[in-house]
Amino acid sequence: MHALLVWRVYLLDLPFTVETDHKSIETSLTQKTTNRRVARWFNELAEFHPQFKWIPGDSNQVSDAVSRNPLFEHKAAQVSLNELIEAARNREIVASIQTTSVTLAHSAKQLYSTDMRVQELLQSISSGKEVPRYSVNNGVLYYQARDDVNPRLVVPDNEDLKNRVICENHDVVMAGHPGYFKTYLGVQKK
Repeated sequence: MHALLVWRVYLLDLPFTVETDHKSIETSLTQKTTNRRVARWFNELAEFHPQFKWIPGDSNQVSDAVSRNPLFEHKAAQVSLNELIEAARNREIVASIQTTSVTLAHSAKQLYSTDMRVQELLQSISSGKEVPRYSVNNGVLYYQARDDVNPRLVVPDNEDLKNRVICENHDVVMAGHPGYFKTYLGVQKK
């Protein structure tokens, strides 16, 4: 949409081609129902004459380079389902198996010493004080809000780890490359 605004004077009266790796755009233009954000985009597109051309992601290197910031790339742990099940049986992972990666919990645990707030919580819990909604499992601190089914991993104040949490919730294939707000909600739920 930004490019349309910048190049508006050149694009208003002429048909132009938009090359995309987002296959569903071709069919979404003809759908009757959509969400508000997409409806707003379609409204803004209405004064232009775009032709959308789908290019498979592996053939669309330019698009992929723009949409994937290498600063936030991470190597997710390759853990098999059997390893996760065995770890759960041995209580090496807490209830939130499907949402919190083992390596993320391990990274958080290693960085707790750099966050004074987390250190205070861990010391209070280890000294036997009751700290409402917080728990420790294998040295990893968790928080459970009233409406949470599973406890949430407490992430220490570390920019790299925070970026990793955001990337794990934003760049997941099944998430469909969500926007800011949906990513925020996804992180908040976990």
